[in-house]
Amino acid sequence: MEKTQNPGIGLKSVHLVQCNIGQLKYDVELKFELGIKEFGRKVSEDGKVLQILVDFDLMYKVENPPCRFDCAFIAIYTRPDNAPMKWEEFKDHIAVAHMVPFVREFISNMTNRMPLQVLMIPPMNTSKMLADFRASKTLPATQPGAALNTAGS
Repeated sequence: MEKTQNPGIGLKSVHLVQCNIGQLKYDVELKFELGIKEFGRKVSEDGKVLQILVDFDLMYKVENPPCRFDCAFIAIYTRPDNAPMKWEEFKDHIAVAHMVPFVREFISNMTNRMPLQVLMIPPMNTSKMLADFRASKTLPATQPGAALNTAGS
């Protein structure tokens, strides 16, 4: 695909599909790091829809975390048959970047209702976040979409 062309892929929606918050510790310093626990990618049989599921962990690699906080979001993309960009060319970190504003708002909103400091997640490098997730996996990469199937979509 030419770099000056419109790719023809559109973001249809982003939805929260799962959330786990709990195990609050009031006597622990509030530390957090947003990371990825699971990632899945699935193309529809007709090739017109791509679903990307990301399970985010707000306490990723935090020792003695102040709480448990993970949330999974699904992004749904559409692509007409004549779109210049193919699904294989659509990079995973772009989808994660599309989801992060929704995740940031959700985390801020939920922590505002909790007996914790309201968390404002700073801008982040989604390429690095996804690379860290992939590097943390000790097994060979699973088939794309495996996480989607286990998430009940």
